Amino acid sequence: MRALIAPQAVFQDLTSIAIDSDSRFFFQGHAVFAGSCKCTVRGKVLGLELEQATFTHGLIVVLQIKDGKVVSQRDHADHDSFTAELKTLAEGDGGR
Repeated sequence: MRALIAPQAVFQDLTSIAIDSDSRFFFQGHAVFAGSCKCTVRGKVLGLELEQATFTHGLIVVLQIKDGKVVSQRDHADHDSFTAELKTLAEGDGGR
């Protein structure tokens, strides 16, 4: 089992984020959104020094809804491809 990484450790220097939902569906008190997340970061990210880097990765968001209010949210992303893309950017031109 892999250890979870706190969002603030990954996105400490997040400068922008945009989420695009390609599809969505609702069932039994849940809403599921599938799409992509485009982030721009700078500084130290996952131990890598980046001047500035923009990348996109797949994202699934699952909301649990009760009495018309969101009571929980789970975000699922492919951490391995996210990390690989950041490493490529850092090794290339520093994310410039």
